[in-house]
Amino acid sequence: MRMWAQYGDLHRGLCLAFSRDDLVDDIKKTYNNFKLYRGDIRYKDSSTDVRKAYHININSDALINFRDFFITEHLIRYREDLFFTKNTDWKDEFEYRLLLLTDNKKSDYFIDIHNSLKAVFCGLDFPDVYMSSLRNLLEYSNVEIYRLVLSNGVPSVIKLK
Repeated sequence: MRMWAQYGDLHRGLCLAFSRDDLVDDIKKTYNNFKLYRGDIRYKDSSTDVRKAYHININSDALINFRDFFITEHLIRYREDLFFTKNTDWKDEFEYRLLLLTDNKKSDYFIDIHNSLKAVFCGLDFPDVYMSSLRNLLEYSNVEIYRLVLSNGVPSVIKLK
């Protein structure tokens, strides 16, 4: 319930459920020349070993091409601390993350998720007026639609499609 309040627009939004393996396959098909890192998030309290990742030590050679240094040296060396570690306050999220690193200067990337998207979960207050649009959007897919409901204050999920 807490995550719906934080990420699901106070239960008015949607949660997308993916097949992890299928999503990784989709990413690899499209961006096979990029570096893909993935894994469970580690939850721990801040300590000096994590803080090292937020300080960059560079020499004069690194200044010549800082962008390359930053991507090939710093981000890869400290990727666990920078991208796969969060404070223990978030431990109930049980997150899994994907990190795609490239030296390409392009700013927008597209990943086709039609193979990896498996279900859509609607929050308690997802507007009914959007339900037909959602059903139409997913009409020819195998994506299931679910809705979060409360029964005597107890949350449960019901299948809609």
